Amino acid sequence: MIICFISYRYVVDSLGDADSLWLKREPTVDEVKELLKEWDLSGYTELVFCGYGEPMERLDEVLALCRYIKGTTNLKTRINTNGLSDLLHGRETAPELIGLVDAISILTLLCPL
Repeated sequence: MIICFISYRYVVDSLGDADSLWLKREPTVDEVKELLKEWDLSGYTELVFCGYGEPMERLDEVLALCRYIKGTTNLKTRINTNGLSDLLHGRETAPELIGLVDAISILTLLCPL
């Protein structure tokens, strides 16, 4: 089971050892690739795109990283998303994930109005 607090950073400034839940800037695809090269991924079976935000807002970057992951590792890929990628990008985005993403988890938050 996964419990995701997508909007948690709007409630608190820090969590655990993290002084801030906000990035000073978004990492580039090349920076993420370099980090992945440094890590021993042999004990993992899956890489998940998730966090304190919506990964599909950076669709091009997610696709580029999935291509890299599929070309250099045996890891499966999954995206935790709110399911609004088509709305964000104004087009059908699911076909772009074929062959690159193994699973998608659509997470919803119920918030009282």
